[in-house]
Amino acid sequence: PPKSDRDAREPWSEHAVWKIPCYVQSSAAEPPPPLFLEVQTTTVERTFWCDCEKIDFGQLAVGQTSTLPLRLRNLAADGPPLEVKAVPGLNGVGPFMMVNALRPLRPRAPPHSALLQFAPTARGVRSEHLELVCPALGRTVRVALRGEGVSPTLELDPPDGFVDMGHVFVGCARTKELLLHNTSVFPLSFCLTPLGEPVPRENRDASAPFVCVPSEATVAPGATLAVKIKFRPDHGRVWAYYQKLRVEVPNEDKRHVLTVLGRCHDHQMYVVADDRPLSLGAAFED
Repeated sequence: PPKSDRDAREPWSEHAVWKIPCYVQSSAAEPPPPLFLEVQTTTVERTFWCDCEKIDFGQLAVGQTSTLPLRLRNLAADGPPLEVKAVPGLNGVGPFMMVNALRPLRPRAPPHSALLQFAPTARGVRSEHLELVCPALGRTVRVALRGEGVSPTLELDPPDGFVDMGHVFVGCARTKELLLHNTSVFPLSFCLTPLGEPVPRENRDASAPFVCVPSEATVAPGATLAVKIKFRPDHGRVWAYYQKLRVEVPNEDKRHVLTVLGRCHDHQMYVVADDRPLSLGAAFED
């Protein structure tokens, strides 16, 4: 039948009636007839719209930040803009926060992007619900927020971080590799810095006897980076060349120390004392 003017002005809706049978268990020979539960539903067009009901930030290193958009839109054909408020709001000391302010949603306007940020301060899974209330419609949209804070993990090869460059002749150089494995699911940046007091230049030409290339870089997730350690002394001496370096990784719990040792001699034939601790009796036995 043709629609009346009142039907044309009324917003679209769809009504339905559902009958759900409920069966009663009985020991009688003839079971009782089922009971029916009647449910009435009404479906209307959505006016206040958001593009998702859950935002998962995934795994993120402790101390890092990640920002994702939540798009909001007013689907009404006309009418005043809709005011949206975050009530009661996110935890002020939690890892989630809204970066920008909510704006009035004009009818049929492009979506407004609310920027949500996750900044974990400790390891573990964090979750929270963001409630967006539209007083004009009396509607509330709940968005679940989830993220996991993880600590970066960088493994050394050799595991103890000790690299023995061996013995070299004056004017020669030797190169060995230190492997850095990134077992995390995100990139890791590292930097090699001297441990303790600044190490003086031990070469007579004021250069460093040990050179690490690269001394700082970023290792891709699941990748391995080879750091080349070059030993290039310019004079021989009785005691060994020695240096300790800290492998600094932001927000990593484990402490990595790289120890580099090498000797240089002026002649091709030399005698070197054993650095291992040895008792007097064992020395005479040898």
